[in-house]
Amino acid sequence: MYLEREAVIATIEREIKQSSSTRYCCEDGTTICTDVGYVYDWFREYAEVLSRRPAADVAPVVHGEWKNVVHAVVDSTGYCSRCGKQAVWRTRNKPYIICPNCGAKMDGGNHEQEA
Repeated sequence: MYLEREAVIATIEREIKQSSSTRYCCEDGTTICTDVGYVYDWFREYAEVLSRRPAADVAPVVHGEWKNVVHAVVDSTGYCSRCGKQAVWRTRNKPYIICPNCGAKMDGGNHEQEA
């Protein structure tokens, strides 16, 4: 699973804005303002640390499945549902779990992006 840095920092910014205007009601009906300076400082520091971290080199997982599979005596063939290219594997072996042409994960087709 991976997170998009900009989305996390945007969430932190929203929390900072909300926390700086938070008021709490006491049981007796009075309203108090809390000292949210430490919360603001923590969020600010966390956003800065996060922005300095190196980004992960990730790519979304692409899913597909083998189509038009033909089993012969020696070789089997199939076409990737993502790239449409043909792959050949030994009949005694299982089909590739990853398309050797495009890298699609051959687990049955349309899945949502893994994170």
